[in-house]
Amino acid sequence: MTITESYPIHRCIYRNDPKALSELLADSKMRESINEYDNHGNTPLHLALMLSRHNCVIILLDNNCDVFSRNFIGWNPLDEASILGDYDVIKKMSYIKWKEYINTFIKPNGILDEWNSTTPNLYLKAKLKLKTTIPLLQKFGAKDIQKFYKKGRNLRLDTTLGGIDLRSIPRIIKGNISVIIRYEENTGTYKIYLVNHKKKLYQEFYPNIPEWYLINSLKSKVAANTIYKFFFDLTNFDVKPVKGNVLKKTTKTFTMEDENSYKCVRYKGKKAGILIRKRNDEAIIGECESIIKKDIKEEKLKSKSSITKKLKKKGSSYIGRFNSSKSKISNDSDDEEGDSDSSMDDSSDDDDDDDETTSKVYSDISDDKPLPEFLDGLYGKKKNNNKEGQDKKKTTVTYTIDQDGQTKTFEKVTSMEDTLDWEQAYHEKYAQNTDFIYSFISGNKDNSKIKHLNYMEIEKLKLKKITEEEYFNPASTGELHLGRIMDVTESKKTYKHKIKFWMAKESSHFPISSNDVQPLFKFIMMILLDQVKSNKYSTEMDKQAYTYLTQTVIQSVQKKHSFPVKTSIPLYPSIAFETTLLNVSKDTKYLPDDLFEIPKDYTVGDVYIERIQK
Repeated sequence: MTITESYPIHRCIYRNDPKALSELLADSKMRESINEYDNHGNTPLHLALMLSRHNCVIILLDNNCDVFSRNFIGWNPLDEASILGDYDVIKKMSYIKWKEYINTFIKPNGILDEWNSTTPNLYLKAKLKLKTTIPLLQKFGAKDIQKFYKKGRNLRLDTTLGGIDLRSIPRIIKGNISVIIRYEENTGTYKIYLVNHKKKLYQEFYPNIPEWYLINSLKSKVAANTIYKFFFDLTNFDVKPVKGNVLKKTTKTFTMEDENSYKCVRYKGKKAGILIRKRNDEAIIGECESIIKKDIKEEKLKSKSSITKKLKKKGSSYIGRFNSSKSKISNDSDDEEGDSDSSMDDSSDDDDDDDETTSKVYSDISDDKPLPEFLDGLYGKKKNNNKEGQDKKKTTVTYTIDQDGQTKTFEKVTSMEDTLDWEQAYHEKYAQNTDFIYSFISGNKDNSKIKHLNYMEIEKLKLKKITEEEYFNPASTGELHLGRIMDVTESKKTYKHKIKFWMAKESSHFPISSNDVQPLFKFIMMILLDQVKSNKYSTEMDKQAYTYLTQTVIQSVQKKHSFPVKTSIPLYPSIAFETTLLNVSKDTKYLPDDLFEIPKDYTVGDVYIERIQK
């Protein structure tokens, strides 16, 4: 097929011609350009999503286009699809991404093959726990014992987490669930199973992904009002051993379940930064250049000394083009080595297995301290904001919306204005998972209202459509986003708490090294930092964080012949996430073959983490 015009795939999308697009992609040579970026930094998939070309998007997905690519703003296709609220596209894209994650792990010369070359057998047992002085959270029982088994190409993860009971005081439901990745010798393929040992049920999770998983994933993405992106800046992150004194222990001996003991040295890490990018779409404007309002804020993550500080606005302006800045997060001067931790008392290093006992982890936090704002909803608490000029009457609003021949009715007690806004109503019903992550990181709920422009308001803007000739003009090479009026807020934060590590001393001869877990750690970071099929538009902050964590840190730990036996990460002044190794080994006595088999008396059924509503 000979085509003389530039970017023929993009042009079919711009013309909204799915028939021509299908004919074009029938040519194998043309399909090689399916992920090509145009002069404005957009792939065909990004352009189709920006212009709401549903049929073109489906054709591109059916022809295996890249669903991980980012445009110059930093949004990936699933971000754009979530804002658009296209159910079919989101479902198809989520399925493709999930399969690509698995394929990255199990494909020939992939993560698992790399892992087998260094560590064919591995057994780990660890305790994961939220340690807190808040009595209600102590009753929540956030503790899990996990076991991980690896024997060649077969893997298994056991968890004691069975679900969450939200009736009365929320509590964790204890369970016994396994995830088994098994290599089928007769077919040369992998299968993933979920197994509930209490109910004696099992369910295939790959290659046939359960419908309930896709539905639950869609609930948090369809008709999303707001999307968030989290970027970690580890440019100034520093890990070093703690200097001891009379009151501080710098070494500690950990005894494993096999009765082997290992002496560990305490390290601390600090000066991490986080950039949160929040996006609200106010209107869809077709082939017009996007209007992007950018607001930059900067604050420190809440510590005991700054828990009531408010965001300080740095600036706000309307801009036609969004220039992604690679700004450096500021860091305050380091405190003295002998000073106590700014967020936690160092006495928290001693583990406490009694969940019902109020620990002395944070000596500066009283037990009657109120819950962090982001947890108020979980425990049914309402924040008292009876300040003058801020009172908002709570009313029961009924949303009855007709869309695509369906009638949806929602009732909600809210301070939001009575409206027939489908997206706002749906978003209040099904909040995104990233909403909770944002609240957790910032310590506050995001109560900002979403503005949606109606047809008359858009008409008053007198926007000019960009023609095909203008868009594909070779002289026009600037970065360009189309089809939206959006509000983008960037919050730059510095993490002021200290992360603590107990590292096994070289003389202890710990049975495993960092190289034994590097491939798995690399795979997890690849997903969390959005580095699967990373491209030129992936943010430098994410690339640097990925390189630092998967190479610099691993190599440094390996050089010292050490391994983290315990890690404590402060999440809030009165809450810390802790992981402690209970046993580790490469001995196959911990890895019998029947661990990776489904017991014969188990039956097929849905296996999932339960959620019992109020």
